[in-house]
Amino acid sequence: MYSLGLSLAVAAGFVQIWRSNGLECCNRVGYIPINTDQRIQNEDHRPGSEEIRHSSKVVTLPPEIQLPAREAYSIALKGVFSCTAVAMLLSYLIRMPAYTDLRNVLDETNPDHAEVLHQSKDAAVFRFDENYNPAFTQSLKKKDIPEGGSKGTILPSPGASPRLCFEKYVDAIIDLLIPGHSPGIKLEILFFGPDEGTADLMDWAALHARDRGATWWKSFTTGKSAANGVLADPAGINREELVRLAKLRIPVGNFDVKKLSKDGYLVKVEDQDIKLPSGEVVAEGTDFRNSAHLRFKADLFVPCGGRPESVNLSNVAALVDHDGKPHFKYVVEGANLFFSQQARLALEKRKIVLYKDSSANKGGVTCSSLDVLAGLSLDNKEFFELMTFPSGTPTEFYASYVKDIQAILAANASAEFSCIHKEHMRLRGAKPRTVISDELGVKITTT
Repeated sequence: MYSLGLSLAVAAGFVQIWRSNGLECCNRVGYIPINTDQRIQNEDHRPGSEEIRHSSKVVTLPPEIQLPAREAYSIALKGVFSCTAVAMLLSYLIRMPAYTDLRNVLDETNPDHAEVLHQSKDAAVFRFDENYNPAFTQSLKKKDIPEGGSKGTILPSPGASPRLCFEKYVDAIIDLLIPGHSPGIKLEILFFGPDEGTADLMDWAALHARDRGATWWKSFTTGKSAANGVLADPAGINREELVRLAKLRIPVGNFDVKKLSKDGYLVKVEDQDIKLPSGEVVAEGTDFRNSAHLRFKADLFVPCGGRPESVNLSNVAALVDHDGKPHFKYVVEGANLFFSQQARLALEKRKIVLYKDSSANKGGVTCSSLDVLAGLSLDNKEFFELMTFPSGTPTEFYASYVKDIQAILAANASAEFSCIHKEHMRLRGAKPRTVISDELGVKITTT
């Protein structure tokens, strides 16, 4: 294993492998891919599965999540990396397989957050579900590209540095990917994309992979920026200022508040005791951001970020007035798992036209996949000449490549919308669009 100072990074100390009717764990250092054709499908084979589950040689999940794992995680996974660093972090990387979003599950504005996660009796369930659910969604929305869905999650220990945890995690994964460092392990190439708490670390990861001799470093990561507050203006948000932020690739916290109307406001996550134009006092910016979607009304709602299940059965009623009128006519879920499945179905019962994440939020993975393709196809000289522009002006090749990708995104989005809409109309609304979307994703990605 690759050593970092006095700390020990143990990558894949055990590898957990799920099959469609059972749970197996292999106690070895490394990563074992699954041949999905060998899934247990026959009732006659289930005794063998039970023997595997109860074998004393098997490293099992904690007792409180064994049953949920067997019942809920029925989709066959390619495999799972588990990475730990003593007194610092616990992490999973679930593969279905290929491109992986990576999140750091720690609210840095709340020092008690990690302590609560580690001490909670449901912590084990949280750690795994925080990984499995996004990985499953990723697999459904990658119906247009030759990849499966993956998700990596890092849970730092209380007091640990999130960045150092990320660096150790990346180093441990690279250990398993570089030929010769892990005897007996088949060469794998993983592609990391940013998620919560890791958006500003993607460049470091790619350059670090290069420094460690990885030939695939150019495609190791892709990147995007993250939001850091709530910006609202009943008179309409200044478009020119939004364009300025977009071109500079900086978050909404940098919005020039002088361009807001008298009723507009910006509340950053670090703000406390902020008075809004209405006179309402916001005690804590992070809590305000996390629940802001429950206070607005509009014809169209497009969530493009937020914690998983920000809208769920416990709060979905807050999106409906006392007279039963929904706050939104249309919902396009531009963020993975922003709504729970039950919340989506509840909103559709209210006649809201809703297109779920795996259909509405698949453009980014296509962009990333084609970004990875460029990184793998071009040598270093070609990559720097064609795909980078230190002067600030895109190369002709880059501009053309972007237009080609945009055309692919538009065609794929149009095709999926048409498929879901036609099926919904054919059934006269008897089947929710959410269910149709799921069936479409499963059919394409498993056939």
